[in-house]
Amino acid sequence: PQRTLLVHIGHPKTGTSYIQALLAANKPQLQQCGIRFPDTDYTLKVRNRDPGRGGNCRAHLLEDNAYHRLVTSGSDTVILSAERLFFPLSEGRDLFAGYSPSFDAVRLLLFIRDPLDFVASWYTQRVKRGDFDGGFDEFVTANDYFTTHLDRVEGIVDLCARVGYDLCVRNYSKLTASLDDTIEDILGIPRGTLDRPAAQKVNRGLTRAERYLQQRLNHHLGPCFDLDTG
Repeated sequence: PQRTLLVHIGHPKTGTSYIQALLAANKPQLQQCGIRFPDTDYTLKVRNRDPGRGGNCRAHLLEDNAYHRLVTSGSDTVILSAERLFFPLSEGRDLFAGYSPSFDAVRLLLFIRDPLDFVASWYTQRVKRGDFDGGFDEFVTANDYFTTHLDRVEGIVDLCARVGYDLCVRNYSKLTASLDDTIEDILGIPRGTLDRPAAQKVNRGLTRAERYLQQRLNHHLGPCFDLDTG
């Protein structure tokens, strides 16, 4: 069988935390199917501290020799997941040039989201993480996400065409109720192979009351946005 490096890169607000929890909780089941979801002490520490950051990859880890050996050793297909990789990859940076010779194929898994749905969710996320205290209209006016984010998605498409990576794209807005089945289909394993996480919402949004309270706290305390997301 073809040995593939499957890299799940988000993008943000497309169920990344849930997908990572699903994969991390099913390592034995994946292994039986010839698929590895490798971890380091660092990624395990981050996940144990915050289940919402369940990825097993970071850009700085890709430059580490020990991490390279961990990923490329053996004959299994390997899954890496980190939505922060979406940004440098969208700028045309081939982060996996040193990894691709060890695999028959490199495949990027990109979940997208309907634009209005995405912007509304990203606004709530920015408030939740302490980076914004204004209203939705102000957020949309100050951040041209409709153009910038679509340009980033196009950047991923261009990168894959240039370096020869496979690109698998799914629309999260149409799959929120069936992410588990979707991941199993993408991996080519029977549906029902993976145990479903106990928590269906790993990184939920805010209620209107919670968002208002958080906005007031953000205004009082100032921005404290943490960029080290999964």
